[in-house]
Amino acid sequence: MYDDELARLVFPWFQLLASRGVEVYVGDPGRWVLQQGTYDAVIEKVATYDLDVKVSEEHHGLHSGNVWKVLPSI
Repeated sequence: MYDDELARLVFPWFQLLASRGVEVYVGDPGRWVLQQGTYDAVIEKVATYDLDVKVSEEHHGLHSGNVWKVLPSI
């Protein structure tokens, strides 16, 4: 997720889809929006991958990427 505003707009829709049985995954290379804990109740980390050195250099030194599963709304 690139910023809080985008996350606030798409996560309710992602959760609605998940509530309807769609598996929704978000890939993110460790940006702060998903790291700060705001979305802990609606996402579950399912994988972490090391980024290639070139990709890391292009993305401000981020070294790994995460895959998150969006959980259905309750």
